[in-house]
Amino acid sequence: MSGGGGNDQFAWLGLLKWSLAYTDGTENVTPGEISAEDRAFLEKVMSEGIVDEGVIMRRTLLHLVKALQDFLGVGAETAGDESAKLLAAISAHQAQSSASSSSNPAEPDLGELLDELDELRDIVEQIDFARSFVNMNALPFLLGAASSGSLVPERLRASCLSVIATLAQNNPDVQDVAKESLAVAKLSEIFASSSDGGDAYKAKILQALSAVVRGHDPNSADFFANDQAVAIVKEGIVSGGTVCRRAVFLARALLTDDNSTPDRVAAFADVMETVVELAGSSEEIDVRETCIGLLNGVLTKGGESAKTVFPYAEKIKNFCQTVVEKWKGEANEEEKGYLAEDMAQWLALMKLLKQAVNGGGGSVTSKTAEAAPLMLK
Repeated sequence: MSGGGGNDQFAWLGLLKWSLAYTDGTENVTPGEISAEDRAFLEKVMSEGIVDEGVIMRRTLLHLVKALQDFLGVGAETAGDESAKLLAAISAHQAQSSASSSSNPAEPDLGELLDELDELRDIVEQIDFARSFVNMNALPFLLGAASSGSLVPERLRASCLSVIATLAQNNPDVQDVAKESLAVAKLSEIFASSSDGGDAYKAKILQALSAVVRGHDPNSADFFANDQAVAIVKEGIVSGGTVCRRAVFLARALLTDDNSTPDRVAAFADVMETVVELAGSSEEIDVRETCIGLLNGVLTKGGESAKTVFPYAEKIKNFCQTVVEKWKGEANEEEKGYLAEDMAQWLALMKLLKQAVNGGGGSVTSKTAEAAPLMLK
């Protein structure tokens, strides 16, 4: 079989079939008592190999509650009303936990707690586990931790925001609880007061807000009824970087939603020019595509919504012409293929804009029409 030939694989297959036919891989062994060492090893393997998600969720929540009590207790003399309310909720939660459990898990340090929250986030990606965790009344503590400012380390606040985003993502039941918890207002306030936080932290706030609001009509209504919520997303759009990416993604979802109204689109009219600029000149392809999608969605709605884009028709035409010229002059076939995709998006946008100006966008003044030179020569 080692001679090396084209049929070696069949020889090995034949050997495997013969072995399976004449032996089952076992031998006669007289059973005996298992040693204490072997028993301990098996018990350790079994305990570490079986994951009980419910236990992990309860344990992590208890550890988070204890950590919050420690952090907020140290700064109790400077704690605001929200922190005082959270401390009261923690006391009530601990009393309930003590009544239902005779033992508490060992307290982790901050690094271990962050690892536990990472593990928790993986678990609650499953929608049923997310519901179960929220039914433990966990959302108020996550929001409370994120709202506690400098009393709680930024790493812990950021981790709690990530868990909130995962819990609420495409999960109407969790979004309902988020509404009851005033999540839109609280997350907006967190962003507005995060002047000492970096872009990564602000992006996590917008990610959590986006997950709470998108696809949920009552939370979307709360968003547009909250001037601060609208303001922070517009601030994010003009900020650049990861914050901008999260902001334009949320804006696109809100403004192109089936329930979007001209008034909602008008609330973002003062940043529409920035959206056009990002669509044409952002260095990040996902930002460009998101902004083009936003503009497409707004123009498709027509009427007063579409009119928010009309003043920037000249910019759109120029960006489109630039892409067309780059495509014409590109010699590399692979790069030309990428440019062809961009060109198709811009030409489709131009077509929508033309349709909106010429009838799909309601009545158009002569001044607006002159500002929309839509035909490429």
